[in-house]
Amino acid sequence: MPTRPFQLDDLYAIHIPSDPQLSPDGRSVAFVVSVADAEKDHTRSTIWLVTTDGGEPKQLTSGPADSAPRFSPDGRHLLYLSSSDGGPAQLWSLPLDGGEATRLTDLPLGAGLGVWSPDGTMIAWTTTVDGAEPVEDSVAARRRPVVVDDIGYKIDGLGLRKELRQQLFVLTVDGGQARQLTDGDHDHTMPVWAPDSRGIAVSMPDYSVYGTVLCPQTIAVVDVETGRLTPVTAADAMFWALDWSPDGETLLMVGSDRAGLAEPRLWTVPAEGGQAPRQLLPDHPGNHLPNWDLTFPARFTADGTRVRFGEWYLARTRVLEAPVTGGAPKELLGGTRTVRTAAYGTEAIAFVAGDEGHIAELYISDGQGERRLTRFQESNLGEVDFVAPQVRVFEAPDGQRVHGYILRKDDVEGPSPLLVDVHGGPYNAWTPALSEHFLYQQALAGQGWTVLCVDSRGSASYGDAFMQATNGEWHYADEGDILGAVDVVVAEGLADPARLVLSGFSYGGTMTAWLTTRTDRFAAAIAGVMISDHVSWQGTDAGVLTSEWIAGGPLREVYDRLTDRSPIAHVGKVTTPFMILQNEEDLRCPMLQGELWFQALRAQGVRARLVRYPEVTHFALLGGGAPSYPRDAYQRLMDWALEHTGAASDSSDTER
Repeated sequence: MPTRPFQLDDLYAIHIPSDPQLSPDGRSVAFVVSVADAEKDHTRSTIWLVTTDGGEPKQLTSGPADSAPRFSPDGRHLLYLSSSDGGPAQLWSLPLDGGEATRLTDLPLGAGLGVWSPDGTMIAWTTTVDGAEPVEDSVAARRRPVVVDDIGYKIDGLGLRKELRQQLFVLTVDGGQARQLTDGDHDHTMPVWAPDSRGIAVSMPDYSVYGTVLCPQTIAVVDVETGRLTPVTAADAMFWALDWSPDGETLLMVGSDRAGLAEPRLWTVPAEGGQAPRQLLPDHPGNHLPNWDLTFPARFTADGTRVRFGEWYLARTRVLEAPVTGGAPKELLGGTRTVRTAAYGTEAIAFVAGDEGHIAELYISDGQGERRLTRFQESNLGEVDFVAPQVRVFEAPDGQRVHGYILRKDDVEGPSPLLVDVHGGPYNAWTPALSEHFLYQQALAGQGWTVLCVDSRGSASYGDAFMQATNGEWHYADEGDILGAVDVVVAEGLADPARLVLSGFSYGGTMTAWLTTRTDRFAAAIAGVMISDHVSWQGTDAGVLTSEWIAGGPLREVYDRLTDRSPIAHVGKVTTPFMILQNEEDLRCPMLQGELWFQALRAQGVRARLVRYPEVTHFALLGGGAPSYPRDAYQRLMDWALEHTGAASDSSDTER
């Protein structure tokens, strides 16, 4: 029975199920459970098994870093990744009828997700291979110059690519040696077996053109016996392979027929190549790569006549089924929930979903109806009274309708302090379902605050035209959507105009800085992993396409427009007390961007604070790694907001 509001220490009680996999007989589901370990300061992941009839879930592995379970075609073994010995992740096989797991690989840089061949005789995966000549002297290796000839030489979370490339390997399960099938300067990712086990489709990104974000992606088929690689899609398109038709004639893909910014859609293409791809649902709205997550599956049905897939639409994700020949899709899963991922059986669908009252649980939907298979939230957070979001539609000053939501307890009376939270991207969206991320929103709402989240122009899942509406006009095009929604909430008497606080991470942090150059109405602002100067941002791993999104052209042509759309160009107008949370190893929004903003504010006498997080990359403050980072960032955000609105946090433990 819920009896208290959410507190930040509850982060350590959240169990997140993910990556469900149905057994071949449909009787059980393997899945991953992740939970923050406060004592060891890491996110612990283990593999579990539950029967589809609703039995008690059983933990199969002990962790601390196990993932990617995959049933063998006969259902007798479970393949998975583990770095239990502290080294890089390796492939392991666990017999499900009893016995110890066996390690299958021992690669110096680890293995990637393993995929069984349909005949059960082989396993494919991609792994990082270092093409540089080995140097025994570690000091000499560290001092070796890095020669760069192309854009896309660094990736946030990986660092400098140097000679590191993702290559495709196969292993025969009867004890054979691992065999490398691909080589060369391209990465080869996301292997998908052909039904006859003779070919593997891979996706090949080309970072040399634009950089690493929304770059060209070619699909090719690799012959398992010879290693011969046959391109299937054009070099200037952007596709990822997802599945083969049961007859092996057709590939199912997600992406776009042009590289760059576009809502990803489902396409099919003859597997032998030589023909143009066909879009599956050209007239249907929605984004077919929910949350930009390439692990969300799309699959042919067993008879090859239909496709099941996830669709991100109006900030929620649902599962649809559509005829391969075209026609209106039907909804299989959705409603007010947000489906995080799914696994498709012949009839059953195992899926993880959240809603306004639950962060994430595992479910099964089959001929007997729908059943919840896990109850982690009830077991670990049953006493927490989460604040349900109120979905709203706001009208911007120019008449554009924008979606969003408000968090506010039912018993709050009169105008309250307001947190205006801006999402990242900008090609992303706030979901009204509960999430393990951004839970400072729940903590503040539990203390009587109102929280406003707006999917302003540029947000994904509202159609390609809406997502592209900020192109060339970053900040100018979407600022009115956010400020207009604030006007509405204030006019309705929900927010105290003297106690407004602005926050955001990544693009949201950049927009936070921008809005403080446009208005002094906010009592405080907090920006996480922000950009202050869009000109120098062109040198990051985000690549050179960003100048087109921001200012409408390449850097050489739009330098002045890029400068004008940079918050730092207008910093002299800022009077708002400002805190910056920046990660020292971030290659997407580098440390210098936060330092520049901080020093400019302090030089003109504005109250400012810079918090530097060591050894972490772009997404560390949002979870998935060391949980102390988001815990600390969320607390600091709350403390800054409370301090500048005349209150103090009940749970502050951060150094002011």
